[in-house]
Amino acid sequence: MNDILAVAVTYNRLAMLRECISHLNTQTYPCDILIVDNASTDGTEHWAASSDLSTDDHKVFYRNTGFNSGGAGGFNFGMRAACEMGYKYVWIMDDDAFPESDCLEKLMKAAENTDFGFLSSIVKWTDGSICRMNWQRKLHLPKNRAEHHITDEDLKGGPSLIPVQSATFVSLLFPADVIRRVGLPIREFFIWCDDIEFTRRIALKYSMPCYAVTDSIIIHHTANNAGTDLSTDSADRIPRYNYAFRNENYMYRQYGLKGFGYYILVCAYNIFKILRNAPDNKLRRIGVVVRNFFKGLFFNPPVEQL
Repeated sequence: MNDILAVAVTYNRLAMLRECISHLNTQTYPCDILIVDNASTDGTEHWAASSDLSTDDHKVFYRNTGFNSGGAGGFNFGMRAACEMGYKYVWIMDDDAFPESDCLEKLMKAAENTDFGFLSSIVKWTDGSICRMNWQRKLHLPKNRAEHHITDEDLKGGPSLIPVQSATFVSLLFPADVIRRVGLPIREFFIWCDDIEFTRRIALKYSMPCYAVTDSIIIHHTANNAGTDLSTDSADRIPRYNYAFRNENYMYRQYGLKGFGYYILVCAYNIFKILRNAPDNKLRRIGVVVRNFFKGLFFNPPVEQL
């Protein structure tokens, strides 16, 4: 048994999952691997059962959640399992994220000399640019809003640790003791903001130092590198934003009146962008913001403790 369990959450993306596991199996720093399957219907379970996925340095486990619990539920499930199995560190990612061979080695090099709540790799898109969906938000926000997130300029000058207040669940390393202290990601979020809420909980609520490790690289194979924006996203994706605005309501309320005031500004700004930029379905898009402003006020899921 290794000290680290890599957790990959998957749902009906077997081709991506195969590639992800291949990259995990070639890590220069040994780790065991847990596939958390959100009840895929594309043959994932059969592939995991019929394939010899383990190597000398990487033992592979498979667990099926029994139903589609979303990314939030999948990571909740996997992180709980890692702690219960006795691993010292938990390293998590989506199934469409492929770490470079020394990605974990770079994280662990930083971990050996650093007290931390979480360490985050730099997430790049397929063309080598920083993946906009996975920007880490800096801890001490610069006055220039364009520099609130990790930028290409931050990656110049060799390896470094950049203090951050939030990151996404794409190559995040946690000590298991941190998870035991702060609790698990909120599975009721289903998708969206579960990672931001969880990492902010560690960095801001529990005041633990957290860093982006600039020489640890993972490639995220998203469809495009445009980020997410309700005002311009395609019409078929509009329903997904119900989770975003509901979950953000909960997240910002955890920081009192100042946090909730910021959420109100977020909603107002999104309505303004919809009126200005939306190519279609303007009322439907505004309805997502308004409806979840009120719905979110009554959304109070518990934080599960280990």
